[in-house]
Amino acid sequence: MIRFSRPPAPRRPASIEAAAGIAIGEAVFGTINALFTPRAQGPDDTMIVGLTVALQLLGFVVGILIRTGRSWLICLNVAAVFGFLYLSAFPDPVSILLGVGQLVIVATLTSRRGWFDEMRDWRATPGTPVASVVPEPAEGDDR
Repeated sequence: MIRFSRPPAPRRPASIEAAAGIAIGEAVFGTINALFTPRAQGPDDTMIVGLTVALQLLGFVVGILIRTGRSWLICLNVAAVFGFLYLSAFPDPVSILLGVGQLVIVATLTSRRGWFDEMRDWRATPGTPVASVVPEPAEGDDR
């Protein structure tokens, strides 16, 4: 039997884990906030909630992409836009906290770009074939 082996993936820095956690946590918080916060019912209320949930889903996907080391530029741009949108609601303390979280993500992505490049190179490295011998089951062995 021939199997393929590749070198181990580059270690994920703790700051990348934190940035991914912030993105995913903010997305979950934003979704819950959009769905369960009482609002005045208006004709555009459903559309606003739907748009908010869609944007929070994008934030969740960005968190997954950050954690797996993919799409550095897309993640950076989405986090920067989200940070701007959150900070534009300035007097609201929750929005300020969420905006600062997005700015932390931007700073982390900017400082850890090398890790994203290492992950890209690691994914592009093909596995090398390694011959391995699989022992035949012995008589009476039920494997």
